[in-house]
Amino acid sequence: MLSPMKNSRHPTLIVIILVLVGFVGDVKSAEPQFKQEPAENLRSYFVKAFPPNYPDAAVAQHKKGSSWFRLTIDRPTGKVTEVKVLKSTGVKILDDSAAAAFMQWKAKPNRLDHAVVPANFTGSPEKTGSHTKW
Repeated sequence: MLSPMKNSRHPTLIVIILVLVGFVGDVKSAEPQFKQEPAENLRSYFVKAFPPNYPDAAVAQHKKGSSWFRLTIDRPTGKVTEVKVLKSTGVKILDDSAAAAFMQWKAKPNRLDHAVVPANFTGSPEKTGSHTKW
């Protein structure tokens, strides 16, 4: 027969397990979720916007990844003045390529002061045409 001391350990162990499972669940849900801004027809806000180049070195090494960027835009001119990585692809050359392309974008004047945009490097040029989908 089990002593009362041993029986009291099981509820404590169950509580510890539940707390740990709950903590891990909270960590996963704390990952940032990004949404495109403006949400509707992003390209209609820009007079100059083209996809990032998928660098040949990254294609050759089969590097892929998805990323999110925040573009700061000078409202009167529409010029992109800053690009900040919100979520990296995990591959510096891909992030740099996207940031360089986004710095060349130009919004319609007096429409936006920022935009949040994705860049998805998904595969070979034969499959994606421009090398990226976004």
